[in-house]
Formats: sequence, C-alpha cells, structure tokens
Amino acid sequence: MLNLRILILTLQLLAPLPVLLAKRLLKLTAPKTEVIITLKIRMLTLTIVRTRTMLVPMLEDLVFPEIVFFKVVQLCVQRLLIYPKRYPVHIKMQKAWFYEVHGPKEVLKLGDFPIPYPVQNQLLVQVRAAALNPIDFKLRCNPLVFTDFPVVPGCDMAGIVVGKGDHVSRFEVGDEVYGNIQNFNAKGEFKQLGTLAQFIVVEENLVASKPNNLSFEEAASLPVAVQTAVEGFKTAGFKEGQTIFIVGGAGGVGTLAVQLAKQLYRASLVAATTSTAKVEFLKTLGADEVVDYTKTRYEEVKKKYDLVYDTIGESKNSYVVAKDGAPVIDITWPPSNPRAVHSSLTVSGEILETLRPCLESGKLTAVIDPAGPFHFCDVIKAFEYLETGRARGKVVISPFSAPYLTSEFCNSKLVPQRSFIGC
Repeated sequence: MLNLRILILTLQLLAPLPVLLAKRLLKLTAPKTEVIITLKIRMLTLTIVRTRTMLVPMLEDLVFPEIVFFKVVQLCVQRLLIYPKRYPVHIKMQKAWFYEVHGPKEVLKLGDFPIPYPVQNQLLVQVRAAALNPIDFKLRCNPLVFTDFPVVPGCDMAGIVVGKGDHVSRFEVGDEVYGNIQNFNAKGEFKQLGTLAQFIVVEENLVASKPNNLSFEEAASLPVAVQTAVEGFKTAGFKEGQTIFIVGGAGGVGTLAVQLAKQLYRASLVAATTSTAKVEFLKTLGADEVVDYTKTRYEEVKKKYDLVYDTIGESKNSYVVAKDGAPVIDITWPPSNPRAVHSSLTVSGEILETLRPCLESGKLTAVIDPAGPFHFCDVIKAFEYLETGRARGKVVISPFSAPYLTSEFCNSKLVPQRSFIGC
C-alpha cells in the first residue's frame, strides 16, 4: 500500500504536470495510443488514453512508482470534473443504465456516462436498439465475472458507426452494424460499458453489417441467441436428416433453434416444447410437432430423438426423450444432468455474416416479444418482464435517443440524431 504522506507530497510536487496531462487525456484527441487506463471518478468510469507527450518521459524519470502518478492524474481529473469553470475541458456524456452493486433490477440507475473513444480496431456505435438476455440479469444479481463498477449491462445491439479506430478496415462511418459486443471467450475483463447506453465501443470482428431487410430492433434481437443456437448444433455434431427435440422452443434461443433445424440443418423432424398459448406460433416457425408442457410430461413423449437441445436447463428431466447414446445439449451452466453437454457460444461477426443469406431470404426471421419493444426509459420494466421467464422470442429496447455529436469527435459525417428526452 502506498503511504498517504508520499501521495500528498507527490501531489504537491507534481501538481502542475498532472493537471496539464489530465486535461490532455480528457480531450482524447491523440491519434496514437500507448496504454489504456480505467479511472473511477465520482461513481463513473472514464477510459482515458495515455498519450505519447513530452510530459510522459519527464514523469517516467521520477523515482515515484507509476501507480502514484496515475493516482495523481485521477485526482486531477476528478478536480477538473468538479470545477469545470476553473479547468475548462470538454467531456462528452451520454445516457446509460448502470448498477454500482449486485442485486435485483431496482439497483439499476439511469444517468450520465462518458462517451467512449474508439481505439485501434474498435468502432464507436450509436445504439439504435438493444436486446436483453438472461445473462444480463444473472450478471447483475451475482458476481459471476470480474468487472469494476459501475456496470452498464447488455450484450446485443444494432446501430450506426459514428467513429472508428486507426486499425479498422471493414467498416466506415455511417455503416449500419449489429452484434454481440461481449466476447465471453476472450481473456480479460468483461466490458463495463454494455449496450444499454446511447454509444458503445466494440471490436470490428465482433459485429457484422446489418441485413438491409431487418429493422434495427430485429437485428438487435439476434446476436447472442443465434450464436448460442448455432454453437449447440456444432457441439452436437448434428447431421442432415436427423431428428431433434428442442426444450423451450418459444424462447430467444429456442425460436431460432427451431428455424435453424428446419431451414439450415435440414432436420427430418423438429419437435419443440412450449405452453398452450404458443403451440400454433411454434408451428409457424417450422416445428413439425409441438409438445405442450402444461399437458404432457417428458416421460409421456413416445418418440425418441437424435438430439435433445435444452435451452432452459431442464436436461435432468428432458434427457428421457433422447435415443440411447444420443447427445443432450444444455445451454445453461452448469447443466442439471451430468450426461448433458454444455454448449456456450462463439462470439464472432463472421457467424452473423454467414447467416446473412438466410436472414435476407426470410428463411430465418427475428422474433421480438409482442410486449415490446420497450422504450429506453423502461429498461427496468423490460427486465421485470424478461425475468418472468415467459417471453416469446427476445425482449428488445428501442428507441434510443442520442445527444448531438460534433464533427470534431466523429471521423466523418454526422448521423442525424434526436436530443435525449429525460425519462
């Protein structure tokens, strides 16, 4: 631990330099970056960029540890935020939903959050629609992964590129994109800034161009669910002509698994479970047989299937409809049946691009719960609805309203936007 006296002495000796550097960092104008640092300031998190300026070599020659210097810069940045008239800087802010402690939906707050800056292979995207997933409220309720507070939840989004890093090659400002911005398989921390914000940054390899025939809401509903659905078929080694039994056919993953089984993987028989009110709906998606779980138990299903694809974590019971030796896939963790194989997802824009022909031809359709889309102001209501477990398809958040960005911040032309209206 650093001695407090050393820190105070350092502040006194180096006060002018950190203030100058803090002002430079907050402007975020340097094209070249060296190290990305996260500072927690007034319950917000600013991702600032340490630039190659003449100040850095000077400070590196000092005997004080680097952590002391960054602590000093943090305090100076905080001072700049608290006394903007004395130290004028331009910090671009946005509206975002975030939480500062784990807990129920009531811990969510709507407030100001810094607009991030895209570096290297990142895109700055103005979010037009986002979708909620069970992982969003599970991470909010429990510390399943390491991340600093505050946390903006959300994985799925669709929007417009308004800025990009120097190494981006596939997209231009103005392009419409969609994707899952949280790479669950990557090493390192979970992104603090999720998709329930007006602007997000995302690596270009995680997103794809939005199909022209899809709305932003439809596109936002797809990434996590379709990536999960595809991974399950790959894990099982499913082959054309085989039969499949999908548990939870009307959910976000289930509705896509039914369609993929029929249209892409060419199953000879697609069966799925749902409640009474959704039986006919599943038939319209391509299910050959629909089992009403309110009337029929798994033990009462007469047929046996080449694959049991469980999307709701009931593999401890649903496994009985599998043929001897047939795979049982469970997308929940941990699977409730030791026999079941857990299937996660591969986060990649390439998967979305591969499915583009199916989406544009209409063979694969996005399913948005009829209760939505929920307005950006109604995120807590949307989570309340999602957590009932009764959603049909995906729970989507839209519209998003955004503050006006100056041309100095964007790389090119501005995208027309509306001013944010308080909730």
